[in-house]
Amino acid sequence: MIKIIRMSYRIIRAVTDANTLGFLLMMPILYLVIMGVMMGSFIGSFKYYGHETNYIMFLAPGIIASQVLTGGSMAGWSLWMDKRTGMIEQIFSMPYRKSDYLIGIIIAMTIISIISSMIMLIFSIPFIKIIMTVSDFLFIILNLFLGTLFFGMLNLTIGIIVKSNQFMNLISNVLYMVLTFASSIFYPISQNSPAVLKYISDTNPLTYVSNCIRDAFFNNINGNDYISIFLLVILSLIMTLITILTYRKIKFVNLYV
Repeated sequence: MIKIIRMSYRIIRAVTDANTLGFLLMMPILYLVIMGVMMGSFIGSFKYYGHETNYIMFLAPGIIASQVLTGGSMAGWSLWMDKRTGMIEQIFSMPYRKSDYLIGIIIAMTIISIISSMIMLIFSIPFIKIIMTVSDFLFIILNLFLGTLFFGMLNLTIGIIVKSNQFMNLISNVLYMVLTFASSIFYPISQNSPAVLKYISDTNPLTYVSNCIRDAFFNNINGNDYISIFLLVILSLIMTLITILTYRKIKFVNLYV
């Protein structure tokens, strides 16, 4: 356990530099303020599950949900950089097991994702009216954990498989953009949405997390949210299994050039 804690601490220290913190916090804050205010100025108020709301109130839970994708991306990049620079070889030359490293990354990315989400929640308070209960809050934490686990494992698998920095950049950026904008973070998914994009959004785990957190904000957790939780559990378990099987075959080769 001490080795896992040390590994988690190392990873948190490694990924919380000024640039990373700026990306982790400043981008979501800018999305919330600029998009919330600018788009909210002409969207006006509307009904959401019987609650009178506005766009910034709709947007805030989605921005909080997006932190699971950011936290997951950081996990993949952490492993990739350790592999690319040969650091992972040095780690395993010491008395650390593969499981210590993997569990350490999972713990680190979960802590980062949840803390950054809570910071965004606190920052959102001046702009929104929160009506959630304690059970709603715990429901949000559960969604953040499951979402971070799924996207973290997905990005770890990518970090294990890829062999070039350019390819890692390409996959990460494309995946981030597609998953973010083909979800319900910025807008509701309706029957009028283009069929292909609607299908991607409806099967996107980020949509499940976003919808669940939004319903918790409005104190309106329903059957669809429990189905989303069930699907997140199944998808997270499948992705974890894939990551473990892939991780067992990781090649400890210094790719730094």
